Amino acid sequence: PKNTPTTQPAAAQPEATTAAATPDYILYLQRTIGNRAVEGKLQQLPRPPQMMARQRPAQATPSTGVWRWQTATVRPQRKLQVQRHTSVALAYEENSVQAKRDTAQLQRHTSIPLAYEENSVQAKRDESVLPAGQLIQRDLIDDLNEAMDGWGADKQAMKNAIIAASATEKEQGLNDPRLVARLQDQLSRADALEILTDLGATLSKRLEVAMNGWGADANAIITMVEGLPASKAAEKDAVLRNPTLMNRLKDELSQEQAVRVLTGLGAPIAERIYAAMAGWGVDTATIITICTNATAAEKQAAARDRALIARLTEEISQGYLVQSILKELNVSIIDRLHVAMDGWGVDAQSILNMAYEASADEKQLILHDRETLSRLQSELSREDMLTVLKNIDASLTDRLNVALSGWGVDSAAILEMIPQVSEEQRLAAYSDAQLMADLEAQMSAEDFRQARLLLRFGSQEAIDAASEEELNAATSPENLTSLITAELAKDEPDTAKIMTDIAAATPADKELVRANSSLMERLAGALSPEDYRQAQNLLGDSLINQLHTLIDQEAG
Repeated sequence: PKNTPTTQPAAAQPEATTAAATPDYILYLQRTIGNRAVEGKLQQLPRPPQMMARQRPAQATPSTGVWRWQTATVRPQRKLQVQRHTSVALAYEENSVQAKRDTAQLQRHTSIPLAYEENSVQAKRDESVLPAGQLIQRDLIDDLNEAMDGWGADKQAMKNAIIAASATEKEQGLNDPRLVARLQDQLSRADALEILTDLGATLSKRLEVAMNGWGADANAIITMVEGLPASKAAEKDAVLRNPTLMNRLKDELSQEQAVRVLTGLGAPIAERIYAAMAGWGVDTATIITICTNATAAEKQAAARDRALIARLTEEISQGYLVQSILKELNVSIIDRLHVAMDGWGVDAQSILNMAYEASADEKQLILHDRETLSRLQSELSREDMLTVLKNIDASLTDRLNVALSGWGVDSAAILEMIPQVSEEQRLAAYSDAQLMADLEAQMSAEDFRQARLLLRFGSQEAIDAASEEELNAATSPENLTSLITAELAKDEPDTAKIMTDIAAATPADKELVRANSSLMERLAGALSPEDYRQAQNLLGDSLINQLHTLIDQEAG
């Protein structure tokens, strides 16, 4: 245009600077030296022509219709609008850049359009700082950095800025490594964690910050983990899937603290037990507490973890503590017995305790596990093995066989155990031809005779009360019981010989056979129904017993 700006003299620019107050330069100043320092800086700069408003005069010359440049005049109470970054369109003219408005808003970022002027922050600026209505773009990162400028950080200003920020801005702040690093550098660890929490930082990120610097903030870590709402359970899973972070937690925290954090994270029971065994010494009390409070599924998982069980037995020297832990985990008594026999030496006391405390079902498990019984017999002393067999209610026959094993026979133990069992067990042992032969071969004649009498009568008092005939029948090498037992041991028992032996036996001998239920069952199984009924008649068995036998045979 022909007309030159009347307010733009040809005088030289100030020597202090050659830059102009362009929007880009204003934004640059704001981000480098802070919003508060922009005002003083801009007062030194000239206003460029491009920042003046192009207007048509109120009364243009009709003949020329010429446009001319005119300086934008500023009214005394004009205000400056500062617009923060926003993804929401500005719905009102007050929120846009208006070069000719008398007032301008300093608008903070919000995800909600400002419908009323009183909802924005009004800031008065001297008219010499910026042209009226000039827009300054701001974001959350700028606000947080500005709040940390100067002496000390303005924590409240930071919290206010975060409250006003959108989710997108918060995410941008968390993804800015320079900002996160500065937060940790400028703020105390507690304040940094608070700001990061307000920004929506994940549990993993906050845990890392809580472990940075000199020592870990264990209380903050425990509070973060235990206070995490159920809606953010996925963040706990993310921590558990991060081996680097998990190892760091175990290294930075004490055993007790690590176990508590792992429990709060919902770590598997094996992880928590391993943590209680890490470092110097083993926290046995914590391990027992973990096992006691574990669910049935957790206990089952731990009991099946052979590596974990092996580590427990290796780390904990006291056998009774190992057994307490294994029992709390519902490890089977068979496995616990083998654990007590593994390693250097056998833990005989734990084995004796287990046998004594075993339930009826557990006793049956041991009695039917021939491999475990065989190992127990080889690992324990004969005395301890006999005690175990007694506590698990083993048969007299099994106990007598153990008493006969090893170097020499323990006659005293044999004579002591016989009166302690039931009549059924005594007579079953009495009718075992092989057992009786072994007893006779290893015991002295006097001890063997006493053993036979105890097997027949049960106690010394009963022996003293028996008749001479009964005593002879019980001690005779060729008594009816031994004859029938020997015949039944053959592949094809001779029925005629059995009938002849029964018919020739004394009444006391016959009574001894009738009282031996085990022998009678074997006889019934070896003979035909007709022959068995004949044997009952010869033995003088009661009519009731014969009827029961007939009913059983008919039912079969």
